[in-house]
Amino acid sequence: MSKCDGVERFYESIEEWKDKSHLWVLEPRAIFFEIGYKLGANFVTSDDFIGNTKERVLELLNNEKINEDFLVCGMVNVVTETLERIIYTQGSSIVNNEESIRRSSEVQQKYNFDEESREEAVDAFERVLTRLKRTDYYQHAQINLDNWKEIVSRNFSRSKRNEWEDQQAIEAFGKYKI
Repeated sequence: MSKCDGVERFYESIEEWKDKSHLWVLEPRAIFFEIGYKLGANFVTSDDFIGNTKERVLELLNNEKINEDFLVCGMVNVVTETLERIIYTQGSSIVNNEESIRRSSEVQQKYNFDEESREEAVDAFERVLTRLKRTDYYQHAQINLDNWKEIVSRNFSRSKRNEWEDQQAIEAFGKYKI
């Protein structure tokens, strides 16, 4: 595995997961926002979460000399944990959204929001709440997670990662002439 092959495999795996998971419970952009945020990506100047995250990953690999296997495994784990969290927190997410709608007038008065802003927030909470309460939400979330885990088991298994490490060692050794 040459430098950045693992990163490319990660992005290819995300694309494969997007193709397999037609019923979204979470947009891939949101996953990249989470990964990018944890890696310190700059989202101030752009909402291109995927591009900014990839830029930050390459910066960490090339400038900070972070181990690629370590970084890729971390990103794979963030995706897995995010998809699992969606399933495990469905009930509390429903309660939190209902509470946010219920308290919207109180929050509007306390923080001096205008009525239009409060209505936009309530609309957003209601859209999320409708999606969370759909009978097939849990099933779709589980399918998304199962698809991801199948891709991870094929593309990021310990034996596959050992192959990458061996290839890196061969390439590194080949740079030195004896």
